[in-house]
Amino acid sequence: MNYNLDFKKVDDFLRQKLNENGNIIICTYYEINFKLDISENDENSFLIYVREKLENLGYDVYFTNSKYFYDNQEKIVNTNEAFVAIKSIY
Repeated sequence: MNYNLDFKKVDDFLRQKLNENGNIIICTYYEINFKLDISENDENSFLIYVREKLENLGYDVYFTNSKYFYDNQEKIVNTNEAFVAIKSIY
């Protein structure tokens, strides 16, 4: 894993997202690249780190173009979205 990431900043971002809606988290590439100022080189490390953190919190994580089921509807992670995380009910 690349350690050029500001993990505190990423953790703060995740906390904010969890506070907004604990059932579903949607993260766009805009947020990654501009709000968090994560470089293209660090993007994969960010996604790996976030996936591990969210899975440990009981979320299923879906990446761009993946299908997922939420609110009784099948949806697809849009091309402008880096990931969608849904709180597992199991």
